[in-house]
Amino acid sequence: MEQRGAEEKAVTSKWTKTWPSLLNSSDHKIRVGAFKPMSALAKHLGKRLGPHLREIVPAWVCSMFDTHQEVQLAAKNCFNDIFPLAKHPEVIAFCSESIISFLNRNMKKDVAAYQSPNTTPEEAEEKYIRLTAASIYAIQWTINLLGENNELYPSIFSESLWKHFNSNHAMIRKSIYSCVAHISRSSNKGLIKSRLPKIAPPVLAVLSENDKNNFSEMWSLLLTFMKEFPEAWNELKDPNKEVFTKLFEFLRNGAGGSVECYPCLLPFLSLLPVQYKEKKFYDTFFNSLWKGFQSDKISKATEGELINSYMECLLFTLTKLCSFADTAETGSGSDSHSSDPSLANTLFDSHFIALFKAYLFVPKISPLLASALSSFVSKLSKKPQCEELTNIFFQGVSTTTSSVTMDSSALEKESKEEDLDKKNKAKLHRERLANFLSLLLVDKDKDLISKALPMAINIFASFKTALRLSINSQIQFISDLVDIFGSDSLIEPSHCTDLLESVLVPFFQDKASTTSDSCISNIVTILAEIISLRYNNENVEDWSILTYFEQDYSSLLLIFSKVTN
Repeated sequence: MEQRGAEEKAVTSKWTKTWPSLLNSSDHKIRVGAFKPMSALAKHLGKRLGPHLREIVPAWVCSMFDTHQEVQLAAKNCFNDIFPLAKHPEVIAFCSESIISFLNRNMKKDVAAYQSPNTTPEEAEEKYIRLTAASIYAIQWTINLLGENNELYPSIFSESLWKHFNSNHAMIRKSIYSCVAHISRSSNKGLIKSRLPKIAPPVLAVLSENDKNNFSEMWSLLLTFMKEFPEAWNELKDPNKEVFTKLFEFLRNGAGGSVECYPCLLPFLSLLPVQYKEKKFYDTFFNSLWKGFQSDKISKATEGELINSYMECLLFTLTKLCSFADTAETGSGSDSHSSDPSLANTLFDSHFIALFKAYLFVPKISPLLASALSSFVSKLSKKPQCEELTNIFFQGVSTTTSSVTMDSSALEKESKEEDLDKKNKAKLHRERLANFLSLLLVDKDKDLISKALPMAINIFASFKTALRLSINSQIQFISDLVDIFGSDSLIEPSHCTDLLESVLVPFFQDKASTTSDSCISNIVTILAEIISLRYNNENVEDWSILTYFEQDYSSLLLIFSKVTN
């Protein structure tokens, strides 16, 4: 019996010394297969495996984060099968010194450490990447079980770990991003806080990441770090060079074509310390973001995310700046020192009005922009502190439209070949404007319509001399307005009358027989709706347009005869 016990002890000792080397094999099948005999041996030995745990657990823990999914699963299943979940902290604590020592040694190694006569350069590099990345993930898991206060941590929270922020291997960078983000949001975040002078610069500079597969972890780390350690910015020598230049380049490059990046920009702005939120920063931020639209990395999948992010960030910024202005006037609030009453207006003009004009005039601009612009104005109008900006927008659209219409009228008269491009742009302008306003009024918001309708009246009044360039778009827009008034009676009837006079009366005065049948049909439909509204609305005392029609039967008959024929 004693001889049998001695043999068992000898075999176990030899196996536990050999087994970790199997987990380092370049062949993942060998790594997976190593856990089957270990499971059988552990079940046979039971507590007698205890004296050998410090030899086998370090490599075992590392294997739980192997780059090959099948190896990860085999390692975790074997560990959980032998050690109940409740026992994990006890096992790790018992082996903590050997685990930390093992992981720390891996942190300090380079590719040369894995080279040998029997190993190819490719195998050595693969092993280096795999074991380094797995070791960093293992650090995250081990600290989670051991807790914050452990005398072993200083040895591993050193340059041997932080240097991997600058690794040439994406998988290793990804692991360090995940590790620091996880610790930062955990109860052990004191480990990071006490080392901010060393950790903050590489973390806040992660926007230099160029591997698309790492972007999710990159943003998770950056946003977590900014939220948990706002004081980390004080550790930077030159924030513009270390962070913002990289951010702007990232945006100009279309965020590397990554869909998940754009939703992270709003949280980034909200967490950015107020001392950096100046006009120069905002101008470069929004210009760089929109510049990314021209990047060859932007696809149909990312196009919508970019537009939404731009609008969300701009709306957030304007709302905050307007709020700051209000706060400054009352002399209260923690952000009063950052007040700049004119900055909101300046940014609005530079980054929304300018974009709106681009939507009107640039032929190849995204069709998704109309919906985003109308949604932005709708949301802006619901913020009391932004009322001035809303008014600026509606007044600005009227002014812009009038100037374009004047140019179009001149083009119609001269009809020069070189003017055709301008003429087409004027047509595009009116069609897109009508589309935008139709989308803006879909929700039938009473306050918004009361602001938009006078603007629409001014716009259509300016179209009198150039109406035929885009008749169908204007008629469709009028029809949408009539539907809104008829269903909810949100607007004064006189407003509708003024609008119809601005657009329809010229048809009757001109008696233009060139108007298409479909347009005439639409006009008659709208007139029928107006007549119905007039006689169903007891509050309507004077609809001057109908009075005009009553005095000009010949015009009305001309239209009806054209439809009936």
